[in-house]
Amino acid sequence: MKSHRLFMVLMALMIACLTNLTASTLPFEEDTVVVKPQASSEDPFQIETTIPAVVKEVEEINEEIKKLSEDDEEKAEAPEEASESPKKIVKHKVQSGDSLWAIAQRLLGDGNRYRELIEANKDKYPSLEKNPDLILTGWELDVPVDEATAAEEPAASEEGEDEESVPAVEVDDDSGSSAPEVNKLPNWSIKEKIANLQSAVDSANRKLLSQNKRIAALNSQTIRFLIDNGFMTEEEWMAMNPPAGYTYRLDRLGKVELVDSKNEPLTNEDIAKLDSKQAKASEEAKKSEDKKTDKKQEKKQDKEKDKKQDKKDETAKDEDKKLNNVKEKEEEQEKKSSDKKEDKAKEDKAKEDKAKEEQEAKKAAETRYGKMLAEIGVPDVSDNKNYYKAMSNGSKFLSKGLFGGTTPFFKFVNSMDYPNYNIKDLQNQLKTLQNKYEKQVREGKTDKLLGFIGSNIESTGKQIAQVKEKLAKAWKELKKALDASKEKANELNSEIKQEKAKIATLKKELDKMDIYDSANAKQVQAKMKAIKTSEESIKDAEDKLDNYKELTKVFKI
Repeated sequence: MKSHRLFMVLMALMIACLTNLTASTLPFEEDTVVVKPQASSEDPFQIETTIPAVVKEVEEINEEIKKLSEDDEEKAEAPEEASESPKKIVKHKVQSGDSLWAIAQRLLGDGNRYRELIEANKDKYPSLEKNPDLILTGWELDVPVDEATAAEEPAASEEGEDEESVPAVEVDDDSGSSAPEVNKLPNWSIKEKIANLQSAVDSANRKLLSQNKRIAALNSQTIRFLIDNGFMTEEEWMAMNPPAGYTYRLDRLGKVELVDSKNEPLTNEDIAKLDSKQAKASEEAKKSEDKKTDKKQEKKQDKEKDKKQDKKDETAKDEDKKLNNVKEKEEEQEKKSSDKKEDKAKEDKAKEDKAKEEQEAKKAAETRYGKMLAEIGVPDVSDNKNYYKAMSNGSKFLSKGLFGGTTPFFKFVNSMDYPNYNIKDLQNQLKTLQNKYEKQVREGKTDKLLGFIGSNIESTGKQIAQVKEKLAKAWKELKKALDASKEKANELNSEIKQEKAKIATLKKELDKMDIYDSANAKQVQAKMKAIKTSEESIKDAEDKLDNYKELTKVFKI
């Protein structure tokens, strides 16, 4: 194995020397450009002349030979390790600028292991199988790392990427293509991919020719150069990405080659077989994807159906809820109405009871008031509108002329000056006090405000006694006036009776006489004059008795 490797290195050295010697015969022999494969702070298109480049490459090959020798010795001394080390899943959140190649390079130690990331995450992100170059910022990827190296993510290589490896295009939220856009990428065969990539490289080299530069390797910097300068788009690069396990490289003449994991270039026959294989895999993947799509569609339809049913159920629930709310409101309103009616009924009953109680109290007070008037012997004139007229007529009835002096009705007529002789007012006072007394007795009114303000049962009882005493005294005086009026009325009635009898006698006498005989003129005149005088006396008495009649109506005498 060691000798075989040394032989391969020596052959590569010889080919390199011959290539450089051949290149010296080309038109741009003196200014051949070699693009450094590693990302560094130096210009990736720095110019190097042919001879120094060859010398440098020889030195690098010597170093490689030395390194291979040391590696073989170490492998010979090292014990045989297990073919597979235990795996552990590490979570990695995709950041802006990440790619599957870069993540595999950083966490798995080899960018070519990006297929392991696809296998580990294809269930979660199905688009990775078709478009491994499309990853979005924020995705959380499962990374199957060896347990020995799972403690932390290895730092990114400071030397950059291997010149033979082609990294995936970076895709972030701002510059990346969306899934629908990726689905529109051309489905090129491997032969077409190589041809399109070759066309982009050739176009770039033609532009670089004026600067005495050319693209000598495919790496992240040169791919980015091709995209940024419009020789191809990111979408085109996605479409021309190499198949899994294969990479692109440039030979010394700038021709794009597809190499396998052993760094061996594929022949046209190999590419045709790989295209056929990939076409078949693509067809199977499409069928699988179609099945998945059908299943997704079925699931989507089921979800839509469930959603519609849920919405229908929710609508039914809402309707039931609305009906329940309406019913509850109606019941609540009915209850409020019932409570209101009940409260009003109670209120009406309370008012009715109170009115009834007041009516009973008033009736009792009136009964007691009537008994007190009966004890005094005075008729009830408290509500009689003709009381004051009767007093005035009584005074006129007993009047003896302008200079005849005062009548027994004098104090009753002048009630403003003699309030204790106002029978009507005294009776109303007595009635009011008796009602008050009845109320106080029912309420048990025994106290006064602050001990001396207001009235209670005792004080009201004393007031009733005082008014009753005044009424009895006033009635006693009024009764005298009424008796005098009655006596005079009897005299006037007797006088009227006598005058009427006198007139009747005179008329009989005149009937017996021939009143038209002049011989009887004197007697006729005397008798007729006497009749007239009697009639005037009757009229005067009757006028006086009219005043007495008002007294009889009010006091029923």
